[in-house]
Amino acid sequence: MKGITAVEKQISSFLEAVVTAFFGLILLLTILLVILRYLFNTSIVGGNELMEFLFIYTTALGAAVSLGKRSHIKVTYFVDQLPPFSRAVVDTFSLLLVLLINVVLLRLSFPWIAKVGDAASPVLRLPSWVAMISVPIGCSLAVLYCAYDIYKIWRFHDSAKGEEA
Repeated sequence: MKGITAVEKQISSFLEAVVTAFFGLILLLTILLVILRYLFNTSIVGGNELMEFLFIYTTALGAAVSLGKRSHIKVTYFVDQLPPFSRAVVDTFSLLLVLLINVVLLRLSFPWIAKVGDAASPVLRLPSWVAMISVPIGCSLAVLYCAYDIYKIWRFHDSAKGEEA
């Protein structure tokens, strides 16, 4: 278990660093493009398109990271009032739904990319799949985080139950 937890922490730290770096690049590009446009009446060719690509990756990876931290949007007031076993069941059901949605999106993303992924972006002329591949990457990570969280729920629930006996 310690090995899996260590790997999960390393993956999460790496993903958080990537998302943070992408957000930083988006911020710097935005400031630079505004300064260039309004002070010098010029721009960076492909700057806006690059920001779109970065934003797409930030969204896909950030969603997976938030699942890994269990910090996605949810209302827990009623679930927190439940006894431990019922809470574990509800949390598992919730994670299974998120896992299922991501499996469906993952499965649908490959035909979608195959069908329209060769179209080039207007300015940078990058194939669309460069941005689109973020969907299966993010969904795959979300599935892994959900599965790991379900494992942790029942692993720790069973451990706590064993300590009570």
